[in-house]
Amino acid sequence: MDLSTDNVTVMGEFFLPILEIYKDRVTILNSIQEIIKDLDLSDPKKMHPMKKYNEVLNWIDENLGRANAVITGKNIGKPIYDYLENGGLVQQDAKPINIKQALDNLARVVISDPKNRGWEFLSDGPSKIVMRKTQTFNANIQCGVLEGLLSRCKNVHNARVELIAEVKSGAEYDDY
Repeated sequence: MDLSTDNVTVMGEFFLPILEIYKDRVTILNSIQEIIKDLDLSDPKKMHPMKKYNEVLNWIDENLGRANAVITGKNIGKPIYDYLENGGLVQQDAKPINIKQALDNLARVVISDPKNRGWEFLSDGPSKIVMRKTQTFNANIQCGVLEGLLSRCKNVHNARVELIAEVKSGAEYDDY
C-alpha cells in the first residue's frame, strides 16, 4: 500500500466529531488540540492535510485503545452518513450495497488525493461485503466508521465489521 499523504487533504468537518466526543475529557482534548493547533476548523468545508487527520486518529488508537478508536469511528460515521443522505447518494431505506457504492463516491469528495486512492470492492453477497481501503486511514477507526454507517441501514442489526487483512500485520492493504 502506498502510505504517502503528500498533497492529500480531508474536509475539516471530519475533525469536528472527534473534538465533540472528547470535549469533556480535558486531558485527551488538549492532546488532540495540540496535534491540530495549526488548523483553522471554523469552515467545515475547508480541506486540511490528511497527515494531521491520521495523526489524530492514530493518537486515539495508540493512547486510548481499540475500543475508543471504534467508538470514535462510529461518531465520524454520522456526518458521513448525513453527507450521503443529504447529497441524495443514499435514501432512508438504504441497504449496505447502496452505502458501499455511495461511500466510494463520497470519499472522492471529502478526501482529495492526487493518486485517486479510496475504496475497492472485492466481493459482496447477501450478508457479507469485502472492501479494501487503498487510502491511508487508521484501520480500527475505519471499522467503527463502517459499523456506524451500516447501523443506519434498515433491516441491518448488530452489523459487525472485521479486519480480514491489515497493513499493520504485514498485508498489502487493509481489507474489511
